[in-house]
Amino acid sequence: MAAIEKSQRTLFIVSQHFVQSDWCRYELEYSHFRLFDAGSDAAILILLEPIPDSTIPKRFCKLRKVMNSRTYLEWPEDDSDKPRFWQSLRDTLQLQ
Repeated sequence: MAAIEKSQRTLFIVSQHFVQSDWCRYELEYSHFRLFDAGSDAAILILLEPIPDSTIPKRFCKLRKVMNSRTYLEWPEDDSDKPRFWQSLRDTLQLQ
């Protein structure tokens, strides 16, 4: 948790496993004020796979809010799209 406090940016790699994990929920709750509520752009969300809103447990209401209010990156399924993904991530990191 100290790493989240000391970081300028935090990447959340969101997957089906993430949204089912109690530990990930704890990390999200721990960091939500600094990353989401304080108006900071320190959080960068990357969707590892498509996650329908209906599959996100209700206990992740903050994650739902963030996903609905912010732009996030999606990990490409096609290998030919991966260079574009990495460039978008670099651009996002430099803008913030």
